[in-house]
Amino acid sequence: MKERRNGDARPVVIVTGGSRGIGRATAEHLASTGWRVFATARTTPADSTPPDPSGEAHQTGELTRLLADVRETDHLRRAVSDALTLTGGRLDAVIANAGIAAVGTFEDTPAEVMASLMETNYFGVLNTVRETLPALRASHGRIVVISSDAAIYGTPGLSGYSASKFALEGWSESVAHELRPCGISLSIVRPGAFRTDIWQSEIYLPDDGLRLRLAERVIAKWTSTAETAADPKRVAATVEKVLTAKHPKLRYTVGRDARRAAVLRRTLPDNLFVRFVERGNKLRTTDLTTKSVDE
Repeated sequence: MKERRNGDARPVVIVTGGSRGIGRATAEHLASTGWRVFATARTTPADSTPPDPSGEAHQTGELTRLLADVRETDHLRRAVSDALTLTGGRLDAVIANAGIAAVGTFEDTPAEVMASLMETNYFGVLNTVRETLPALRASHGRIVVISSDAAIYGTPGLSGYSASKFALEGWSESVAHELRPCGISLSIVRPGAFRTDIWQSEIYLPDDGLRLRLAERVIAKWTSTAETAADPKRVAATVEKVLTAKHPKLRYTVGRDARRAAVLRRTLPDNLFVRFVERGNKLRTTDLTTKSVDE
């Protein structure tokens, strides 16, 4: 790695959504392995130095925290500018991680919530990449997009979240082809269930009837999955692998559950895969027309 213009030889990375969950685990892991990390977030963790109201950076060791909402291009532009100023204009990688979720059937999830999911999970990534591409082109850098196993198949109770991740993967694959001739690699990381605060996402429930029983099944599955979720440090280690690989792959699937879903999605006929999903979520007609989860 060439020495930077400011005399700092550390590689530089920006991680969005870096205040919690996978983003925070990734930012801290990369900082511990020698990267100069700029972690952006709408808010700052309670156990870190609070940012100045002006939005200026606060640095702790190898990790600098910046306030930026990925939905706002002016926020991102300022954060990227601050990072480039501090590194002498160098940026080696971007981890587009910021994302949100909402749980509930499509009919019960408000339209504004569905729109917010797309604004953050999809357009937020587009904004991030657009603002960092000039610096990445100069360094022949790398982009890592954090997707989800919810992009492997339409996940019951997560239609808005799944839609945003499906869109994200289609965009990522297209842009990966466009950027490769420029010397920039783009990889998609698909985590399964990992222990983050996404499991505290807003839940939308109907008042009664069949949809309520369906929602109960979805929430029961959501809750049980949260209880067995793995440590997000595994995702952070995968991100480091992508950044250091000689020839990074387009997709990396992380977690036994996600890998299993990917294999079944690829190998099973649609009708059998539908049965697998319905059985796993107890969404078959006989399940929904007898007793609710709590009865």
